[in-house]
Amino acid sequence: MVMIEKMKGTVRLCIDPVDLNKCIKHPYYPIPIVEDVTARPYGVKVFSKMDARSKYWLLVLSARASEMTTFSTIFGRHRFLRIPFGLLSAQDEFHCCIEEAFEGLEGLAIIIDDILTYGVNQEDHDERLRAVMERALEKGVKINKDKSSFNASSICYFWHVVGADGMKLDPEKL
Repeated sequence: MVMIEKMKGTVRLCIDPVDLNKCIKHPYYPIPIVEDVTARPYGVKVFSKMDARSKYWLLVLSARASEMTTFSTIFGRHRFLRIPFGLLSAQDEFHCCIEEAFEGLEGLAIIIDDILTYGVNQEDHDERLRAVMERALEKGVKINKDKSSFNASSICYFWHVVGADGMKLDPEKL
């Protein structure tokens, strides 16, 4: 097991799946780049960004895959029932799952666990945001309110500032 320090000073306990990753068939699911997902209609003025919390816990492992994640501690042997942090395939599997969960909704962009919703005015935005939140509830996607921003005229999204005047690099990240 390894400990990874998170951004707010907390720690995450992880298995070290180096050997397991060598054996896993890695699915390829292309993750879009920020310029692709933020290509949106002219006149968009209201934005919200949501962070999907505990993203990998959405993905249930098969019994066989679960057995492969068995690890030992001083308390005995344990195995994961859901995809653990650190598996090479986890990010691709999650992105495929979240894209499917929100498929068909308008005014939406997704990169990994960051969900961007936008509208040409407050009413349009709120309608789309409501649809996203309802779908998240329906599909079991939990939103981390501490990492989310709502009803903004511009928003930081993957090292860019997205606003009514387009997209530019976030000056704080330069």
